[in-house]
Amino acid sequence: MMPMWKKELSPRLAAVAAMVPPGVPMADVGTDHAHLPIALVKWDHTPWAVATDVREGPCRRAQQAVHAAGLSHRIDVRLGDGLKALEQGEVHTVVMAGMGGVLMDELLRADPEKTRSFQRLVLQPNMASHRLRTTLLGQQWKLLDEQLVFDEGYVYEILTYEPGSDDAYAAAAETLARQRELAFIKDDWFLLYLLGPRLLQKAWEAPDDGTRQLLLMRMEEAAEKRRRILAGLKRARHTAERQKIGPLTNQLAQLEVLAQCMRTGKP
Repeated sequence: MMPMWKKELSPRLAAVAAMVPPGVPMADVGTDHAHLPIALVKWDHTPWAVATDVREGPCRRAQQAVHAAGLSHRIDVRLGDGLKALEQGEVHTVVMAGMGGVLMDELLRADPEKTRSFQRLVLQPNMASHRLRTTLLGQQWKLLDEQLVFDEGYVYEILTYEPGSDDAYAAAAETLARQRELAFIKDDWFLLYLLGPRLLQKAWEAPDDGTRQLLLMRMEEAAEKRRRILAGLKRARHTAERQKIGPLTNQLAQLEVLAQCMRTGKP
């Protein structure tokens, strides 16, 4: 049965909401209009929530929306920067959705002790998800799940973390490296950080569930970005700029090989 809150959220936010465990308090950091906490609390998926934003305008809009929904007694709207608006361990799950991965990375690294006081992180970066994967792996967060969702012409990633050691990267590298053309992945995890080990594993093992097609779209975007940068660098005169050509060429080659293997199917 479809959750009632799913009808009130965009496909992107519905996918984020699905990773919030039922019956536990949550915080939506960078809440804007507070659509997510309102839907989850209204339909009793979440007992109570905190909605925060660093800007006064969105915070005011969130307060108005919460009041209009009659949920002011269950959703606390706060003005604050990142996790600073939360008390240590105050909620079970922290959601950050719709901001850049670099900003998310900075907010999570600002106070590692407070970050680790929460039991789940649900992250939907609009870009630079590799920064989050790299940082959180190093800080002993386990990548519980990764999803892709298509919403209004864009492919979005949802990353779900819980504290603990992570073997998803080694497992994905082992699986993909069985294809002779992808043996390099065992020693170079660039593609795992860029595209996600669990997404790659899903796309490789279950090619018909939709993940592979969405992942191929992301891969083509990443490859085209590197082609544009390389075209500019080849006209560069400074040595420091031209030194970037080698690493980017290698990244592009890895993306093209993986895409070819994904399209033709694993043996």
